[in-house]
Amino acid sequence: MNTITDPVFGELTQHRQSWIGHFWLEFRQQNCEIELEYIGGQPPSIEEQQAFLRFLENQHSRMQAIEQAIFHYCLENTERYRSHYETNPESRVPALQTSSEIWQQLRILRFYIDSSDEDAVVICIVCDFA
Repeated sequence: MNTITDPVFGELTQHRQSWIGHFWLEFRQQNCEIELEYIGGQPPSIEEQQAFLRFLENQHSRMQAIEQAIFHYCLENTERYRSHYETNPESRVPALQTSSEIWQQLRILRFYIDSSDEDAVVICIVCDFA
């Protein structure tokens, strides 16, 4: 297993076709996993580093926008999800009143830095419902 220390991402360890590391997400006050594509043993690119630094600079406003987007998605789809569960649907799909409640139901699994598009580096937030 290959390990490097990147000036932006810190310690990264190769796991199959990915670099895996961790960082502190101030907005959620939690340690998060970060994943980048492992390309021929090369460290993360300058473009990946810059995209991540831009995200960190504005993480509060970006995460608030993400929180709002997830909240509205849940509001729009709650009844459809409830109809899939015949027994005790309320326990599986809670009714949310405010966007901040989403973090009681959602957990961040990892941040994935996707640089496969030649035009832009994309930061994907991979989440799962509790």
